[in-house]
Amino acid sequence: MLDDHALALVSEPSSERVLGYPPSELLGAQAHRPAPSVGQETRVEAFAGALEQPGATVGLHFRLRHSDGPRIVLEATATNMLNDRSVVGSS
Repeated sequence: MLDDHALALVSEPSSERVLGYPPSELLGAQAHRPAPSVGQETRVEAFAGALEQPGATVGLHFRLRHSDGPRIVLEATATNMLNDRSVVGSS
């Protein structure tokens, strides 16, 4: 789960199995950190576009560097739920 600045608010244990980084290392990090990736500009543009449309969903394919060095191919789907009080809580 990311906030509107692409900062990780939640990181699952699977992140260590898939990316090689423990969840604690990813919390509070931007989505393109700790390892820059191929397709980062496209991912940032898609994320920015989804931010402009509540409820918008974007699908992405990109390569990210595993903690051991090789680049791995990932697929992600993101849905803008920033206006959903059940997700972000009430202010």
